[in-house]
Amino acid sequence: GVNGAWLPLLPSLRAGGLDLAGLLAMSNSAVEPSPTEAPVTDLPLLSVYRDGELQEQYPLASPLLVIGSQVSCDILLTGGGMAGQHVRLSCPDPLAPGAAWQVTPLARTETTAIEGRQLLPERPEEWLPGQMLQLGLYTLRWQPARAASVTENPIAWQQALAVTATPALATLAPGESASYQLLIHNQSGVVLNGWLGIAGLPGGWVTLSERLLELMPEQEMLVIAGVQVPAGSGAQAGERRWQLTLTPELDARPQPIAELGLRISPVSDFTIQLHPNQLSRRGTIDLHIRNLGNTPASFAISARDSAARLTFTLPANEVAVDGGQTEIVPVHIEAGQPPWLGGTLNFPFTVRVAGPAGKVLSQNGQLDQPPRLPYWIFAILGALLIGLCGLVGLLYNGYSQRQAAAAATTQAIEDEAGLSATLTRAFEQSQPTPAIVPSLTPFPTLTSEPEVILPQVAPSITMFFVEESVAARVGARPPVP
Repeated sequence: GVNGAWLPLLPSLRAGGLDLAGLLAMSNSAVEPSPTEAPVTDLPLLSVYRDGELQEQYPLASPLLVIGSQVSCDILLTGGGMAGQHVRLSCPDPLAPGAAWQVTPLARTETTAIEGRQLLPERPEEWLPGQMLQLGLYTLRWQPARAASVTENPIAWQQALAVTATPALATLAPGESASYQLLIHNQSGVVLNGWLGIAGLPGGWVTLSERLLELMPEQEMLVIAGVQVPAGSGAQAGERRWQLTLTPELDARPQPIAELGLRISPVSDFTIQLHPNQLSRRGTIDLHIRNLGNTPASFAISARDSAARLTFTLPANEVAVDGGQTEIVPVHIEAGQPPWLGGTLNFPFTVRVAGPAGKVLSQNGQLDQPPRLPYWIFAILGALLIGLCGLVGLLYNGYSQRQAAAAATTQAIEDEAGLSATLTRAFEQSQPTPAIVPSLTPFPTLTSEPEVILPQVAPSITMFFVEESVAARVGARPPVP
């Protein structure tokens, strides 16, 4: 363990201007290894300024870095107009000669610009060495890697530095924090320079009190590493190993100089929801189970209704959900045969979910079962029957009126005929019989035929009176002849 014990630096740790022959002479090793030549590529270096003052320097060793104010970001910059995830820096091979970095804005803000040129969200832009990148009130600039050839001696570097950490292992629950005291001792006879960093944990979790390491021979330096575990389910339970790293001034990559432990305690919590919570006749509802803990958990599901009239179908009675994830479980519900008559039946039901630590949650719902023939059908049938009866009555009334009119017309015609005959007889009887005058000459005598003329006039007069009588009965007057 590292608690109370000196931790030697890894073989590749070195500082600019270090006399490797002197280090070999200082080594107490019985076997003196021969030095080997190895090409070394220095890391690109990111410098962060605010108000014209240098704030931090970071070695650009990762091909992908996120800068923002969220604790999960690789480079944490708080305040100064920074968004949670402000920009993303990307470079396929940071150590390749002539490697180019690209900047991709992740937030819509007017304070992201390269040399005064505004950058558009989600559109990568090339960022050349020496150019100023404006992020809110921060100004960033990076310098490229440089090549060098140095002599490497693993044994010498193990004897050059030693680190002690207190504590070596911290146990934290989500939302809690702890501080590691890291004492770095330069056991060599030369000055050691480099940049401190961390590996194995998200950059937003750890803050270092010092980033730049400058140690004279036999000098010690105390660095405080503050670790903040974010609340919620983002930090999975379990033990993690992380390292304090040092990037020497002329070295290629960050090298771990101390290994520490972080144990994250498990937490358990969950929520449930029903979508929808009301059905008609039958259907499927979705049970949403969200695991708010930081460890996988199993959840037992059950459903029941007080009337014992519903049938519940589940794909499984128990489901496993990872920490921070949501599982959707379909629950099919249906009732028995609906009644023929009556009102809608309501069946309330309850879905229960039992989670870790004995916690049980429940959600209520309801299934409505309408009858096969609801009451409103009878109302519609009654209205239709009343309308049909009214229509039949109207048709019968019209038919009766037409029959009565026809009978009246027939009777009027019969009365007209009888009256005509009566008047004709009366007129004929009232006319005198014309006398025949004897002829005084032997010639034939012309005779008038009143009996012929009168019968022709009488019917016309008779018909006039008959038509007057009929018209008076039917309500219309005949035309005058």
